[in-house]
Amino acid sequence: MKLLTILSLLSLSSCARYFTSPVKDYSDRYVTGKGLPADMDSAQLIKKLERKENMGGGVWNLTVFPYSKPLVEKLIQEQSQLKNLGATQKRQLDKKLREKYIVGKSCIHFEFELEKADKMAFLKQWKAYLVDNHDNEVALHWDKKSLVNYPAKSKSARYQGSTVRWTNSGDGCTSLPFVLKDSFRIKIVASSAPWPFERDQIFRYDFDKIVKLEGKKVNLRPKKKVQKYKGW
Repeated sequence: MKLLTILSLLSLSSCARYFTSPVKDYSDRYVTGKGLPADMDSAQLIKKLERKENMGGGVWNLTVFPYSKPLVEKLIQEQSQLKNLGATQKRQLDKKLREKYIVGKSCIHFEFELEKADKMAFLKQWKAYLVDNHDNEVALHWDKKSLVNYPAKSKSARYQGSTVRWTNSGDGCTSLPFVLKDSFRIKIVASSAPWPFERDQIFRYDFDKIVKLEGKKVNLRPKKKVQKYKGW
């Protein structure tokens, strides 16, 4: 009886862990680099920067992340170590990646997985914008190499039969720098979407703000903003 009680408690504890939502990290350190753990690698940093949403009633899965300064610096460090670059080669790589992603511009990475939408599987069918906290939009331009990426096609089994899925990805950059340290949004717009769903999706980057109230530092957590249902 005692053993059954212990097993029941362990089972409940496991279920609680499984169904508990992960703690949201609203820190801006992943875009500013301030207070970033020294041992965090680029893959871990990307996971913190990623935002995922869906469109078309849930059959289109979208993922974005910005190329923040600390991410680019991690990529430079890791590629230098992986290729065992000398001092001159490392400086060349440093210059190349900074100019590609952050010098005089701001860039994002965009990935999508679509169901039954072969026309939309090409990056040219999508537009992207960075939006500041005053709702000012700055257009991003897709990298030329990204525009010629051919989508990967696969089939997934469903109870009613197999369905075709298309995946693709690419990078886009602004023509001018965009401040990432303040709360901002990434807006993705499709040239068309399944009726009756909308063509755009918003990815939010809302950060904590530390303010002084009565001489004490207070952490103001951003309010959760619920998007309206984009269907009927």
